[in-house]
Formats: sequence, structure tokens, C-alpha cells
Amino acid sequence: MGRVAPVNILEPRISLEVAGPARQVITLEATIDTGFSGWLTLPETLIEDLNLTSYGPRPNRLANDSVVLIQTYSALVQWCGQLRPVIVSNASNVRPLIGTALLENFRLTIDMWEDGAVTVTPRS
Repeated sequence: MGRVAPVNILEPRISLEVAGPARQVITLEATIDTGFSGWLTLPETLIEDLNLTSYGPRPNRLANDSVVLIQTYSALVQWCGQLRPVIVSNASNVRPLIGTALLENFRLTIDMWEDGAVTVTPRS
């Protein structure tokens, strides 16, 4: 469960626990980005803090239809009560983002007003 944050625009955010291979855990706030088809983006500093294992560069299609290579990593997230493996994309200067791959087979509900509720629940 999360809240809609009143930044320059309203952003649906949830708290997320991310773990590296040694099971060290970082709790962070991530913005839900339904335009991002990947799993999760993290800034390089958090990737280093968690000592994530590299998958190597993978092609990613951007909103302007260009394709760029982005370094990817393996991580675990606590997601709806279960520890789930995810692919993390390195997004150096971007806040953590949750993409649609992590939301697949879950219901996302957003009350899109300041401090509105954000909920993610398993598909029923």
C-alpha cells in the first residue's frame, strides 16, 4: 500500500523492500510507472549498496521509440507478502521506478489525488 505524492505532478508511490544476493535489504519509496515495461529501476548508488549481480546490458525501448542498452542486475523484492526475483535496470539519475512487469497479474488501484491510496493486490 502506498500514497500519491504531491511533487510537481501527482505520483503514485509505494514502499518497497529490495534485497541483494547476501539478503541485505533496503526499504525505499518507488514510483509506479505504467509506461515502463520492465520490472524495476534503481539508481547506481543503490545497486552498489546492495551489491547486485550483473546480467549485463540489455536493449530497452524508450518512450520516443529509440532503443538503448541499459545495464541490468538481479535482485529480490518483497512483493505482496512473497520474496520475488526481479530484473533491475540501472537508471543513474532517476528515482526508483516500478514497471508493468512487476505489476503483471496484480490489480493496481490508484486514488489519483494528493495523499490518495495506492494498492497492489494479487489477481483474484
